[in-house]
Amino acid sequence: MSETIDLQLVGREAAQLLSFALRRSNPSEGGYKDLIARYGRDVSFRDLVDGMADGLGLAIIDPGPNARNTGLAVCCSDRNSPFAPTIESYQLKVRYDYRPVIPLVHLGVMSFFFPNLEANEEYSAKPGSPERVMQHLRAIADEIQAADKRNSLPSTLRKAYQLMLDIPEVAEHDDDGRKGRNTLLGIVRAVMDQLVEMNYLRTSNEGTEIIYQPRQIYHLYVRSYAGGTMAKLLDRIRKDSASKEDVQ
Repeated sequence: MSETIDLQLVGREAAQLLSFALRRSNPSEGGYKDLIARYGRDVSFRDLVDGMADGLGLAIIDPGPNARNTGLAVCCSDRNSPFAPTIESYQLKVRYDYRPVIPLVHLGVMSFFFPNLEANEEYSAKPGSPERVMQHLRAIADEIQAADKRNSLPSTLRKAYQLMLDIPEVAEHDDDGRKGRNTLLGIVRAVMDQLVEMNYLRTSNEGTEIIYQPRQIYHLYVRSYAGGTMAKLLDRIRKDSASKEDVQ
């Protein structure tokens, strides 16, 4: 009987730790710091938490020595996780009629950091900025447009790339508009900032520019997402485009 009670108690504490982490709670809240410390020293407890997280399609980023001050970082490792980001996550940050481009922006961010989405390539910490990703996206839209002229593409992809080509890159007269939701740069920045909040990317300053860098867990998520229909289609289009350039 006591073993059953102990198992229930430990399971409850493991779930509580994940709950704190998912809500990005302050470590000083309600015993969170003690649970983080236990996760670091108690191998059995850590295995239970890790297994519970894996079953939910989550992964815990290496907490490091500062976790008791910063909290435990958790994010999705599988696009089918109930905690995976959705288009609705961005609805308040992107103008309504521009929302169809969000899946393509996501794929653009993924392929910027990891050019071959389907490859089981080694993790690479290639840095980037919203400006660089935006230019990468424009190139992708041009490639999709060329492919659409050769072979008819699905209507959702056609609508996304055509809309992307129509969205202004930056505001014409207002520098602050570069961060606004009415420009392509603003949409890219909103998506990348959301990925930072979800612990997939981290930021650092490089002079006056904010640089984004993928965490290894983002690589795992991208590999799970690469099996999707649109990801496979984009990968094929980009490979076809590259092969035509080689022929020329």
